[in-house]
Amino acid sequence: MKHFFLILVLHFFIISINAQTTSSWPTETRYKKHYYPFLSKIASKQLEKDFQIRLWFNNGGLSKTSITTLLLITCIGKKWTATHFTFTKPARGSDTSIKTTQMEILTASLDSLYNQLLRDSLLTLNSEKIGTILDSKGIYSYNWHDNPCPVYSIEIITPTKQLMLNYPCPKSFYDELKIEEFEKPNKIVTALLSLIGRSPC
Repeated sequence: MKHFFLILVLHFFIISINAQTTSSWPTETRYKKHYYPFLSKIASKQLEKDFQIRLWFNNGGLSKTSITTLLLITCIGKKWTATHFTFTKPARGSDTSIKTTQMEILTASLDSLYNQLLRDSLLTLNSEKIGTILDSKGIYSYNWHDNPCPVYSIEIITPTKQLMLNYPCPKSFYDELKIEEFEKPNKIVTALLSLIGRSPC
């Protein structure tokens, strides 16, 4: 009888684990804190803006070297500029060990790119429920710790507002798993990465 009771308790415990619906994905606050040291390596004038889009991602996985990329698209006085930053440091290195490179992106099509991003719902995106959606499908964050695909963080910044959205590999989740909430993020991330000759994941 005791063995039967023990088996029954274990059974319900396993069910409760598999039925998890509370998201364990990192929050926007955690991401802002993670990326703050990199912003300190950028000249303050480059962060002045009327409007700014920042796309962040890193090399993911368990690499010995952490490489963080920032695509900075800025509008000042109706003039657009774009800069590509790369921050490199040992995976366990301190913030003082960060090495920074930057490259100006020469393009005359930033106006049309911005209009495309607006059509793809850039200003109305919401990532708050992404974790819950993935958890409900049994795709928990711990399954992605060793995955080489990065999490893409999109920041939208105006003089009075700042919004950060986080999407784990939107291309994989939309193209392969057909999760419709990733359709617009996938289009936006793909369009932004095209400026530096890359594609998601």
